[in-house]
Amino acid sequence: LDAVADRAKFTWRHSYGSSDYSTITNTNTNTSTTDNNKEQQQQPSIDDMLQWGIETFDFIAMDITKTQDRASRGNSFVEGYQDASIIMIGTTTESKSQHMNGLLTFLAPFDWQVWVLTIFTFIVAGLGYQWLEWINDGDSDKQALGYNHPSQTLYYSAMAFTGDCKFEPRTNCARVFVFTIAFWGLILCSAYTGSLASFLVAQNIPGIQVESVGDAVAANYPLCVVKGTATETEIRNTYPQANLIAIPPERQYEIFTNVLDSGSNNGNGGQCTLAVTTMKDWDIVKHDGQINPDCKLKWIGRTFKFAKSGFVTLSDSGTLCSNLIRDVLSVHISEMIDDGTIKGIIDDYTKSRKTNTCRGGDDDSNSDDNGTQALSIIDLGGLFIVVYLVWFVACLAGMINWYFDRRKKERKKA
Repeated sequence: LDAVADRAKFTWRHSYGSSDYSTITNTNTNTSTTDNNKEQQQQPSIDDMLQWGIETFDFIAMDITKTQDRASRGNSFVEGYQDASIIMIGTTTESKSQHMNGLLTFLAPFDWQVWVLTIFTFIVAGLGYQWLEWINDGDSDKQALGYNHPSQTLYYSAMAFTGDCKFEPRTNCARVFVFTIAFWGLILCSAYTGSLASFLVAQNIPGIQVESVGDAVAANYPLCVVKGTATETEIRNTYPQANLIAIPPERQYEIFTNVLDSGSNNGNGGQCTLAVTTMKDWDIVKHDGQINPDCKLKWIGRTFKFAKSGFVTLSDSGTLCSNLIRDVLSVHISEMIDDGTIKGIIDDYTKSRKTNTCRGGDDDSNSDDNGTQALSIIDLGGLFIVVYLVWFVACLAGMINWYFDRRKKERKKA
């Protein structure tokens, strides 16, 4: 809101209101009980809060998703800026003896950047060793030296990846260089073997095999939703027979803990088999260490409905100028979406809420079905950095040694 205010040149902090669901009253929510004939006030819904808010303020600065019912009640929606697409969340279980198929499965443990860097390192290792032996050959028989056979040194460097180091260095600098090659080959070979085993055997697959909300409704799975949200409205309109468990908005994150409890007790611990939520809420929950500590929650199936959420104003015929407010805010928000301002704000907020170490790549339904990720340049970058630093020091030491040996020979000649 501050970013929009700065861009649109308006202020809001001197005239605003904030409230939770329990403090908003609505005169239309009073009902009489049959037990004691006393009137009591019901908990207001999100739509009640919206109705009260747009009649009291110029606009509501909440992430509200547009629905037909809300539009018919006089809500006018500003350009949406957050992904409010409706998705299902479930738990993962470990499955054994699930094998991947494909002729290129042996390349899966590393991503393509690692493979490219590995091949480049083969070449650098072979040429580096050849160069160190060349500048420190002394009076040895040049015909017997490896630098006359570059293909042989390249072959030796490639064999180091398998753990078979065939180099026979003659100088201390070359020995340090070769030790680093052997160490690099050992770590890389171990990482490749372990990652390949995880791709071929131990795979994480969704515990519930459904592809859509329709499949879950057909199987009569209990679905947790936040009461009064667009998610509940859309599912009830599409599937009136759905087995929905509505959680009050003030306890909205219980839809995820209920799913975790159900998954950890074979369906007997929690109320819900699946949670139906929005993408923006899932982006926060998946990295929340209190809600998803063991990274067992997973996006299941396809997106139910694509939507955006944003601010809300009162729709009017022009007498109150709220439509003008909507149009002005929409223009500025659209510009902020185009220049990446809003994405940066949302990313910073999501990172500030991150309290676990779940990987982002296996959190969407478009990731590999086995839940195993290829090792990236970020995972193995430290190894390559250390290797190249040691090689640089070894080559520098070799040059210094060559320089002093050359000066010593020149003095002897003189």
